[in-house]
This record gives sequence, C-alpha cells and structure tokens, in this order.
Amino acid sequence: MHTVSKSGSKPIKFYNDVCEAFISADILLRKLKNEALKSFLAKYTKQKVPDESTIRRN
Repeated sequence: MHTVSKSGSKPIKFYNDVCEAFISADILLRKLKNEALKSFLAKYTKQKVPDESTIRRN
C-alpha cells in the first residue's frame, strides 16, 4: 500500500504508515485533527504529520 510521488516517496510512506498504524490500533483518522497529538507525533518522528484528508486521499 505504498504510493510513490514525484517529489519522493518518504512523505507518502510515512502517511501510509500512520494510516496503517491508526487503523490497526482502531484509532479514528479524525484524531489527527487533535493539535496535541499532531505536535507529539511531529516532535518524535521529525516528520510533518498529515491532515486526515491527506491520508484519505492517498
């Protein structure tokens, strides 16, 4: 389920991994709207955390 983009596959792979982790843990993707969760994930993964809509699109 890994998609490759023209700008590089690393962000898309991260988005897919976040999606898979949330789904397997039964966490709703809308929880990514929570700023505290987004800040935590960004801080410790050093990745830009995607919006819920971005994950759904990809």
